[in-house]
Amino acid sequence: ILNMNFNKDFNKNNFLFCFILFFMAKNCLTLEFNNNNYKDLCVTASQTYYICANKSIDIINENAFNELNHVTSIDFSDNDISALNRSQFKNLNNLKILLLTLNKINYIEQGAFDGLMSLEFLFINLNSLKNIDNYVFNGMPALLGLD
Repeated sequence: ILNMNFNKDFNKNNFLFCFILFFMAKNCLTLEFNNNNYKDLCVTASQTYYICANKSIDIINENAFNELNHVTSIDFSDNDISALNRSQFKNLNNLKILLLTLNKINYIEQGAFDGLMSLEFLFINLNSLKNIDNYVFNGMPALLGLD
């Protein structure tokens, strides 16, 4: 078991699918997945901050973060995500920052952000959103900033 704080860099790979299992890395602080060709990402880890920017991700797996209620920040900026569904971010009770900037998001399902009780900053600018349901941002009582 790794008992020191560390960062892991998975930048500039050509994998099409990535399944990361870091259950032994109790104190991993950051995983970086920048500039990859992943089309799908499944993460199981003990990290608190995920950087998944600029990777051509088009889908966030349902329940991808199901066991990761300790995660505080996720960066999915500059990908190809087109829709946000209610099961993608559930159980992220400690998430404070969610970056979804520069994607192709054109649809946000009502309830997509439900349960994000600690979310303080949500960045969804520079997407393809045209209409947003009036209640899509309910369920985030700690929200301080929306861009």
